[in-house]
Amino acid sequence: DYYCDLLSNYIRNLTYDIPNENFGLKHWVETQKIECKKYIRGIPSLLTYSQLKKLRDASFPLGIVLVTEEIRGSWEEMFGQLLLFKIKNKTYDIPESTAELFLWTCKQRFQKMEEHKKKSKSC
Repeated sequence: DYYCDLLSNYIRNLTYDIPNENFGLKHWVETQKIECKKYIRGIPSLLTYSQLKKLRDASFPLGIVLVTEEIRGSWEEMFGQLLLFKIKNKTYDIPESTAELFLWTCKQRFQKMEEHKKKSKSC
């Protein structure tokens, strides 16, 4: 199990950097990072939320902030938060420090861009 190998490597070396000679584990780690980014962007991913949470709980550097499912609101709740932010700050530029709203807004923008690309290709 590569997850156990990853943790063993961390315990031995105090780093998640994997030596080149351990090609299988190194490839697995890179795949986890790629799949995590897909998951956050709303693109179909091979990883489940529980797998991503397991990596995050082990302090594995995913390269992104992972918001827990428990605090993720419905679309309507997040849209309401966005409107309140706009009223208060007079902008839709959400700072990364507000992780949940920032990630939700990024996901909405990404999905809109993808829809626009699909419509442009079909014309």
